[in-house]
Amino acid sequence: KTAYEIVDCDWSSDVCSSDLGAATAQAAADRGWLPVVVGRRASALEEVAASCGAAVRAIDLSEPDAPDALVRSVLDEFGRLDGVVANAGVMSVGTVLQTEPADWDRTMATNLTSVFRLVRASLPPLLESRGAIVGVSSIAALRSPGGAAAYAVSKAEIGRAHV
Repeated sequence: KTAYEIVDCDWSSDVCSSDLGAATAQAAADRGWLPVVVGRRASALEEVAASCGAAVRAIDLSEPDAPDALVRSVLDEFGRLDGVVANAGVMSVGTVLQTEPADWDRTMATNLTSVFRLVRASLPPLLESRGAIVGVSSIAALRSPGGAAAYAVSKAEIGRAHV
């Protein structure tokens, strides 16, 4: 049986070339799944796809309509969705006093809001396929590394979310 899994692997715009995103896509492929790697930069996604046979979707999931469009495109092409790994993450450096509001907003849009929208768009087909969602958090959610206030807050909320 082939299953289709969205592996959202954007990391500071260097996408699925992040070790975790690439390893997740490879692990899915090794288990007979067809991963759909997602991120902002097609060139980095293509490298991962070449190594594991993944489908590529170059899209910025922090754009409000992007998660719905992504899920529609996967369903249109493959007919089903069996899993989602929400691994997006950007990090701005700074304490609360040092973090500019625009950096806070960008971090929340990428790390938290895009995950909410992706999960919301994915739930109907995942319920139908009895699929699963994995939200990737961070140790920073439990113990902030200091100087990464927005990142720590965004990842803490991923860890606390209940679908």
